[in-house]
Amino acid sequence: MPVMRHSRDQLIQRIAQAIEEKKVISLITFYLSDYGEMAMHLVLERLLERFERPDLLDIVYTCLKELVMNAAKAYLKRILLTDMGLDPLNPDDYEACMAVFKQNLPEQKMRQFKPRFKELNMPVTVTFYSEPYHALKIKIKNNFTLLPKEEERIRDKFRKARNYQDLMEFYMEHSDATAGAGMGLSLVCILLSQVGIDRHLFSIYSS
Repeated sequence: MPVMRHSRDQLIQRIAQAIEEKKVISLITFYLSDYGEMAMHLVLERLLERFERPDLLDIVYTCLKELVMNAAKAYLKRILLTDMGLDPLNPDDYEACMAVFKQNLPEQKMRQFKPRFKELNMPVTVTFYSEPYHALKIKIKNNFTLLPKEEERIRDKFRKARNYQDLMEFYMEHSDATAGAGMGLSLVCILLSQVGIDRHLFSIYSS
């Protein structure tokens, strides 16, 4: 069920109807605005209520928002690589792009790329499945395959996240990590583990 721009009350009504009719719910965004955050939060809130796990709302929403922003950051890298005339498969070119990428990560700078995301058809799609799984499954999708360097970094973050049991331990060691270093993926792994969700239920793949 596509959720278009409606008032909060209209959104609540449409979401409730979709859940009652056991429909798949998808949200499509080019950059997560305040409205998009509200819509995503409402969908997640209602679905967790259905599964009688409202206690998971804050943690799962934090993870979900992090992953949606991560998908948008991947688009930003593609735009910068193209604008700079760099070869993404060349390690030196990729690192040169990353230096500029980190400079554009602050919210106000990154928000300026929203028209480019639209122009180049770079949406992030968040899809919520609850039937027939009898469990909540969430998929965040963008339109690009992973670059080899990205896949290498993601695997490294997953490996390192296994060494931490709580966020305090993680941040004590990585408090000086630079923006864009992929810390968000480790954050998601640790948060899910802290509330008893198997880390293996969080996966990233490219096809």
